[in-house]
Amino acid sequence: MAANKYLPFIVLLFPAILQGQSFTRNDTVFNQTGPGGMKQGYWEKKYPTGTIEYRGYFVDDQPVGEFIRYHENGHVKARMFFPGKNGVSYARLYYGDGTLAGEGKYTGTRKDSTWKYYSYYGGHLSYMENYLNGKKEGISLKYYPDGSVGEKLEWKNDQRHGLWEQYYIDGTLLLQSSYVNDRLNGPYTIWHKNGAKAISGNYRMDVREGDWEYYDEEGNLKVTITYRNGVPLNQDQLLQQELEFLNRLEQNKGKFTEPEIEDLIR
Repeated sequence: MAANKYLPFIVLLFPAILQGQSFTRNDTVFNQTGPGGMKQGYWEKKYPTGTIEYRGYFVDDQPVGEFIRYHENGHVKARMFFPGKNGVSYARLYYGDGTLAGEGKYTGTRKDSTWKYYSYYGGHLSYMENYLNGKKEGISLKYYPDGSVGEKLEWKNDQRHGLWEQYYIDGTLLLQSSYVNDRLNGPYTIWHKNGAKAISGNYRMDVREGDWEYYDEEGNLKVTITYRNGVPLNQDQLLQQELEFLNRLEQNKGKFTEPEIEDLIR
C-alpha cells in the first residue's frame, strides 16, 4: 500500500487559501488581513453553489484552534485542531455522508505518529499505520470487521521492511514472510485454514529460489518445483492434476477478507 494513494486527500486539506471579500455576520468580521497581507481572525470560503467550503481562525497567516472543511453537500469533511502556530494539527476526516473515515496527527502537511482508518460500510477500525515525517514507519495493522487482526506488516522509510504476517479471522496464521527494502526476501510459508502447511518456499529479493513445496489440506506433499532465478526447472514434468492444484493455491495465496481500506479515498 503506497503512501501516495492518500496524497490527493491530504492536499485538499491544505490548499492555497484565496483571499476573499471581508464581510460581517452577527458582529463577527470574516476574511480580514493585517500587515503584510497576512490572514487574521475568522476566515470562510464558499463553493460556487454557496455552501461553505471551510471555516477557521487565523493568527499571522497560521490556522489556530478549530478549522473545519466541508463536503459540497454540507457534511463535515475534516475537523482539525491547531493547538498553536507551529503547524501541528490533530485531524478527523469524514466520508461524504459524514461518518468518520480516519484520524491522526499532521506536522505541516505530513502525516505523523499513529493514524487510524475506519470502514465506510461498517464503521469499524479497518487499518492502522504509523508515520514519521510523512513516511510509513514501524508496524501497520489491518483488521477484520470483528476487530481481529488480519495482517501485520513492518515498514521502514515508507518501504515494506521486516516481518509480514496474515491471519485467518480466527487468529490462526495464514501467511508468514519478510521484506527487505520493499522486496520479498527469505522463507515464504502459507497455511491452510486447518493449520496444515499449504506452500513453503524461499524468495531472494523478490525472486523465487530453490525448492517450493505445495501440500494438500491433509498435509500431504503434492508438488515440488525447483526455481533458479525465478524460473521453474521442472514444471513441464507436472501432471495436469498437479498443475490445477498448484494454480488453485497460487490464486489464493496471501489472501484474506480485506478490510475496506479503499473506501478511504471515496
